Amino acid sequence: MPAVVVPWSGAAEDHQTANAELFAAAGAAIHLPERECTGARLAAELDALLADPVRLTAMAAAARDLARPDAADAVAALARAAAAG
Repeated sequence: MPAVVVPWSGAAEDHQTANAELFAAAGAAIHLPERECTGARLAAELDALLADPVRLTAMAAAARDLARPDAADAVAALARAAAAG
């Protein structure tokens, strides 16, 4: 799913910005830094996206390419392994 990502600047070690940059670099999202996120700017980004179905389709495909459907199972396996010692 295409996204406009506005990372919270107060997040630990600014990890949300790193995630936003990764998704934006892959073409799956627009990274809009919190300090630049005004109502007008967000509306402009959304209007531009909604007016461009080709871009939305490309962003959706890029997001699917980043998907990790097995992520929860992988994390659970790591937790079980760590608990087992």
